[in-house]
Amino acid sequence: MDNRNHLSFRALLRHDAYIFFGYMLPLAMSIIILPAAMIPGPPTAFSLGLLVAILAIGALVLVARVGFVRSVYRKSEIVKGKIDDLEFIGRGWVRITYSYTLAGQRYSTSNRVVKNEITTSFFPRKEVLVAVNPQKPRQAFVVELYQG
Repeated sequence: MDNRNHLSFRALLRHDAYIFFGYMLPLAMSIIILPAAMIPGPPTAFSLGLLVAILAIGALVLVARVGFVRSVYRKSEIVKGKIDDLEFIGRGWVRITYSYTLAGQRYSTSNRVVKNEITTSFFPRKEVLVAVNPQKPRQAFVVELYQG
């Protein structure tokens, strides 16, 4: 089953750690800086400048990462793989390591994702579908995390 047409921006926001940082950091800084910027005084210009810089960096991270994931999906081959390991990092992050075979060669890679009900449903040796860039086989993603 080819899932490349079902890449979901919502799923990217929910699961991908880099995209999560790309929108949460600017959101958190807005909540902190905007109320302080309403108070007149010298720190206001600096605070607003900092907020604009963080918003720009967040937007660049979002655009770059979403573009990268979509690019890999567009040219990917969907193959069967298996979860090798789950490493829970702190309270909200998971490093999922998985392996798959492409053109007779075995590969293993990992992705950092946000811990939630879907990522915690994975377990070692669980079979998953993996979208793999055939030109760069280490560029891969677990399809279930990025489809709608």
